[in-house]
Amino acid sequence: MRKVIVLFDGVCLFCEGWVNFVISNKSDNLQIKFVPLQFVNLSPAVLTDLNIYGADKDTILFIDKDVILFKSDASLKVMSLMKFPYNVLAKLFLVIPKNFRNYVYDLIGKNRYRIWGKRNFCRVPLVSEKHYFPTNISELADFDIVDISRYFTFKV
Repeated sequence: MRKVIVLFDGVCLFCEGWVNFVISNKSDNLQIKFVPLQFVNLSPAVLTDLNIYGADKDTILFIDKDVILFKSDASLKVMSLMKFPYNVLAKLFLVIPKNFRNYVYDLIGKNRYRIWGKRNFCRVPLVSEKHYFPTNISELADFDIVDISRYFTFKV
């Protein structure tokens, strides 16, 4: 079973809708955990590696073993792990040059609150969804990530 972690903007209504969409359409051989960016401190190494210096709330992050992706690459990687037809669509979108994909991603990211709105707090998952939303590192212990603190730590 594939095990991945996705960090997302937990107060963004567009992002929440995307998370709900992924949960409803994920493939059966995928175990995915969603962590609101508001609940974590990204490591300085991640911020430097991704060259996003403080813009950590404007992107999603996809973590799979020792691979970390962001922006359109992260979104499309998650899509590629979903059921048909979304997995095929992801492969088709990868043909589009990354600079253009990220331009569109950034355009949506900069306007997401104005268009779709935001909450003042992260949503509380339904009881049936709690297993998708870890609240501490121990809930990620069975994931094949050598040192998760290399990427982020949960805020206390």
